[in-house]
Amino acid sequence: MSEALLEIRDLHLTMSSFDGLAHVLNGVDLTVRRGEVWGVVGESGCGKSLTGLSISRLVPTPPARYPQGSIRFEGEDLMRLAPHRMQALRGKRIGMIFQDPTTNLNPTVRIGEQLVDVALAAASHDPSLLDDATPQQFGRRRQARDLAARLLERVGIPDAQARLASYPHEFSGGMRQRVLIAMALIGRPDLLIADEPTTALDVSVQAQILKLIQSMVADHDIGVILITHNLGVVAETCTHVAVMYAGNVVETGPVAAVIERPAHPYTRALMAAIPMRDTPRGQLQGLPGVVPDLIRPPPGCRFAPRCDRATAECRARFPGTGPVAPGHAVACYHPVRQPKIADG
Repeated sequence: MSEALLEIRDLHLTMSSFDGLAHVLNGVDLTVRRGEVWGVVGESGCGKSLTGLSISRLVPTPPARYPQGSIRFEGEDLMRLAPHRMQALRGKRIGMIFQDPTTNLNPTVRIGEQLVDVALAAASHDPSLLDDATPQQFGRRRQARDLAARLLERVGIPDAQARLASYPHEFSGGMRQRVLIAMALIGRPDLLIADEPTTALDVSVQAQILKLIQSMVADHDIGVILITHNLGVVAETCTHVAVMYAGNVVETGPVAAVIERPAHPYTRALMAAIPMRDTPRGQLQGLPGVVPDLIRPPPGCRFAPRCDRATAECRARFPGTGPVAPGHAVACYHPVRQPKIADG
């Protein structure tokens, strides 16, 4: 087993509001190694995006606060880094593809200028990013522009040199998403966090974006965290999956194990809610109840009020995480134990 690229341990995050203190992350644990693509799935508001933003230290503190926990990147605790050292990692060794390219690209600035600015900022921490870098500002900008064009070509944008002069509104949604991927690649990251990178894209463009992420992993041996609602995307793209519910990671493991043999009742309910071709009309299984109030969460397992297997023990205290199979772990007192599916 290779050494961990990223280790999140017992991460807690609270946020102040007019109604009180919300406990939005509640002891998150996650380990990512090079070559792994981790899908992080769950309902809206379960803490997926906040986990990704926490890794990059992009959650403003205050009003947010981390009462306990650690985020170690190649052994170094990011929670203890000075802002200037975190800035050197962010965008360089830790890349992030944000969810909505419409709000993450400046509509008044040409695509080339936005990419050049990112390239120059990354090169200030690693001059080797620009070939034959010279101290002359003009020379550095020219090299940064060449790098931007090469990256646009790499993410599949035709006539890249000419498209550097385009504004974001002149690109389709899929092309704008590719620009964000190019930005994330400029610093040659070791860890890539992709927050819903295929949202609102048509199926063919989704497939191209996901294939691009897979090729990046294969070519550069990086680790990826793919935040998504789509279990189909996880099944096709990821090597591992972490299922989150109300700020907790409730199940982790290899994709095939978790999808074929879900052990947590919540994961089982998510799988049952996926429409199939042979699902009779009106027979789609929904999940009863609602996500708990994170300002006043239940005292035990946060899924207990919606769980058909919950007991008094579940409602009293949150369960620890334990293995149900090699590499497959679940936070549940009464996991669903299913027989292994035979080949063929």
